[in-house]
Amino acid sequence: MLISLIVCTRNRCASLRTCLEYIERLESPGDWELVIVDNGSTDGTPDLLKSFSESARFPVVVVQESKSGLGRARNAGIARARGEILAFTDDDCYVSPDYLIRILDVFKDEKIGYMGGRVLLFDKTDVPQTIRTETDIRLVEPYSFIRAGQLLGANMALRKSLIAEIGAFDPEFGAGSRFSSGEDVDLQARASASGATGIYHPGPLVWHHHGRKPGKRYDELMKGYEYGLGAYYAKFILNPQTRLLFLKTWYWEVRGKIRDKESSSMLRELAGAFRYILTGAFRYILMRLHR
Repeated sequence: MLISLIVCTRNRCASLRTCLEYIERLESPGDWELVIVDNGSTDGTPDLLKSFSESARFPVVVVQESKSGLGRARNAGIARARGEILAFTDDDCYVSPDYLIRILDVFKDEKIGYMGGRVLLFDKTDVPQTIRTETDIRLVEPYSFIRAGQLLGANMALRKSLIAEIGAFDPEFGAGSRFSSGEDVDLQARASASGATGIYHPGPLVWHHHGRKPGKRYDELMKGYEYGLGAYYAKFILNPQTRLLFLKTWYWEVRGKIRDKESSSMLRELAGAFRYILTGAFRYILMRLHR
């Protein structure tokens, strides 16, 4: 099979319905499938998925993953996907009609292992966040530092053979997990550290209808992102292969936050890093005790 489109969802029946309406309009790239992971929904999602899968004009695989966490849910989708290329979008995103065709065009270049595409804001009254609007193609060379948001998980694809080499998503990262963001950038950073070439390509396009407005809820969400970012840095600083690159990058970022008087943001990153290190130490102790 050429390509699998993987969408994970949890208690977003209304937005998922619209997401699926756009997926129904996709131009066929040939042999493809839709894999939808229901991450423990308690609303009308199961009924919607049952009805959609029965009427769709293309193969639909519905996967149940009861344990929450976007990284874990995406891994459940990967385990069932048959495509040589694995594409990911979210249940609050709407794909362009040529979305899959454009992704396959990117991977015609055999040196490309993973990619991120263009993400536009659907509702102009939403906060312009988790989008990427640039129209220039940018290669991501092997062994590069991958910054959060450089290639967004709302519009991401990679070769299944690369997953076999580097492993799937870290279940500790992503919405609904211990660290509520970063499952996408963690995977991309591991791909880069393995020697794979990535690319940002504006051809594959989705519109993000995240519904976030300025205010307290948005501020809390951003705090969670900063906490997850600290854990991301810690994970790769603990790895001898990537330690120097990530230490240097974080050093300059911290200097910038001190200069701009963003101490609260810096402290949240440090808290996330500290928790990641403590979690790893605790697991190591348990492992030693059970030997």
